[in-house]
Amino acid sequence: MPDIHKAGNARFGPFEIDFSSRELRKHGLKLKISGQPIQILEMLLETPAEVVSREQIRERLWPANTFVDFDHGLNAAINKLREALGDSADSPRYIETVPRRGYRFIADVLPANGNGTGTPETKPDVKPAPVMITSPAKHPRLRLFTITLTAVCLVALLLAYLLLRQNNDWRVSIAREAQLTTSSDLAVYPTFSPDATRLAYSVDRGHGYEIVVQQIEGAQRELPVTDDGQQNIQAAWSPDGQVIAYHSRKRQGIWAIPSLGGPPRRITHFGSHPSWSPDGKWIAFQSGPVNDLGADAPGVFAPSVLWIVRPDGTDARQITTAGNPEGGHGAPSWSPDGRRIVFVSLITHTTLFTVDVQSGEVKPVGKPAPIYFDPVYSADGASIFFGMMSPTGLGLFQMPISKDGSTGQGEPVQLKSGDVRVRNLALSRDGTKLLYSGVTQSSGIWSISATGKKFGEPVVLRQRMGDRTTVPKISPDGQRVLVASWRTGVCCEIWMVNRDGTGATMLTAEGIHPKWLPDGRNIVYISIRGKVYAATTTHLQKLNIDTREAVNVAELSTNVLSLDVSPDGRLVVYQVPANGATNLWTLDLKTGSRQQLTSGKNVLVFPVWSPDGLQIAANSKRRDDDQAFIVSAKDGHITQLTSDSGQHWPGSWSKDGRQVIAAVQHDGIWNVYSIDVATRTETPLTRYTLQNAYVRYPQISPDGKQVIYEHTETRGNIWMLSLTPSRK
Repeated sequence: MPDIHKAGNARFGPFEIDFSSRELRKHGLKLKISGQPIQILEMLLETPAEVVSREQIRERLWPANTFVDFDHGLNAAINKLREALGDSADSPRYIETVPRRGYRFIADVLPANGNGTGTPETKPDVKPAPVMITSPAKHPRLRLFTITLTAVCLVALLLAYLLLRQNNDWRVSIAREAQLTTSSDLAVYPTFSPDATRLAYSVDRGHGYEIVVQQIEGAQRELPVTDDGQQNIQAAWSPDGQVIAYHSRKRQGIWAIPSLGGPPRRITHFGSHPSWSPDGKWIAFQSGPVNDLGADAPGVFAPSVLWIVRPDGTDARQITTAGNPEGGHGAPSWSPDGRRIVFVSLITHTTLFTVDVQSGEVKPVGKPAPIYFDPVYSADGASIFFGMMSPTGLGLFQMPISKDGSTGQGEPVQLKSGDVRVRNLALSRDGTKLLYSGVTQSSGIWSISATGKKFGEPVVLRQRMGDRTTVPKISPDGQRVLVASWRTGVCCEIWMVNRDGTGATMLTAEGIHPKWLPDGRNIVYISIRGKVYAATTTHLQKLNIDTREAVNVAELSTNVLSLDVSPDGRLVVYQVPANGATNLWTLDLKTGSRQQLTSGKNVLVFPVWSPDGLQIAANSKRRDDDQAFIVSAKDGHITQLTSDSGQHWPGSWSKDGRQVIAAVQHDGIWNVYSIDVATRTETPLTRYTLQNAYVRYPQISPDGKQVIYEHTETRGNIWMLSLTPSRK
């Protein structure tokens, strides 16, 4: 082997390195790589096919008095070098990792003449034998044969492709499954590097969620990308591998940071769930924020719509409109050709849709389901993958899609089942690997009791009675509590327990959002007859808790999400979405008459009646925040109650009507608050600190001495599936 450094240049594959200027070129074009990565390449090229130890690299490039993390710096430099070369640690063509030792350059290296053409090494006393090369252009018969053979091969390949597509070539099977993280809490939102050798994801190590990167193979050490305490989630790696876009829950909006770490920059002031177009020229995102990290949280609420923006923050453009389709639009993901985006729309159930990025044309992909999670296109665009909670259980699904990527072409096939939610899907560029968050939840009803004017520490009132235990409602006499229990595939059971959590009795197996009538002997609830939010019609049922006799009171819209009963038991208030807005309606339980109470253009949800029956508390979206509002039960006039940044979801009123008890989220953390109606002062009643937990539906007892509420905590880790085509 000649001394390539004396030659001044070296060539390997399509690359050429100039040692004097420390420039790396590919096909004559200069690559953006310098510093330690290029110096490491020089060291490897000094002794190709031999191991260069990590200690040798440290001694030359990281002097002993340099106060840096050598392992982090070396791994980052090697990764950047591999990205520039288009190399992979799994199947290296140039740089091979030698475990516990160092690295080795394994490709052939030749001296170059400085113009991108190499000169092969020959012995000076041996003349190479001449080689005769015949040009096909000088032989018409050979040229005609070559053209004919090429055409035949192309036709054969096209027919083979069409045949495979016709024979369910879109299907895959799972060859291997591997757990990549071992968090005791929650690791979420994974994304592949372009070469699929690394992943980025979010995890809380005690100071809030930050984005970290780790190798998929080998030592799985987390390397921090963000470290600013801004609750950073939903990492999305750019196609060129240089940038990671993400959502900051604390500062709001879409941000970007170099993939090896550095100063972040803001792209938008609102929105979440960034998704890069295949060519890297656009980022799609949903306008709504992420309310919580719950296992069943859909991640989007109305009036969220989809936008696209340039990576530098310019040319922002809205591509879906509120009301088309109804509900909140979120979890966008691009088709391989960059023409369409698949997304989830949520009302009370979810549906998958696609939108044409240029025309804004929206088309449904499949049937409504309780919850679709994070759809992504397959690498060939012939199908989509998604997680789903269905009547048959939880799992990963695949559905064929039309050639233009717009509509579903049949029933989904379940690829994986189990007792975890398959969320936050990310597919490698070649379509052979799929990342997901496998998450579970622990749910129960908790209680805080007052001593004087202060509430004490939370205690569990009732542990989970199913998959989720939620929407507690205290009886008029304060002695009993209604609870809804959700089970996978069955929604929902209504139970009654004593105030101290004892004496659980199931009242019905087909209802949600139970409410007491003033007599304390009857309840009303939404019956969906086991169809898990995909029913064509919902029914308002009345049930006697002693006789268990149920009667139908009225038929309601499919999209009724919540309701409440007036203190005198005469009216039911509920919400109805239409034309991109959600307004409150009332139903007279005696006459059956209905009346629209509000008629705004915003989304007003989760109504709660005041004790005197004159007012209704509800929450409404305002950009990235949910604020609490007070609605006049007489004329529908609306007054804003809260204004602090965060989420404010009213749950009940104090008996004197002076306080609204609400589930409130500040900086990504949910707690129970008391909100003074007159002064607008917010006072925390609980002191939770976990990002991966939430509270819901707080209820204060008639005597004001107890507050009960749902508390649900989510846990999970990142998994990777190796996919292979399934020939069936």
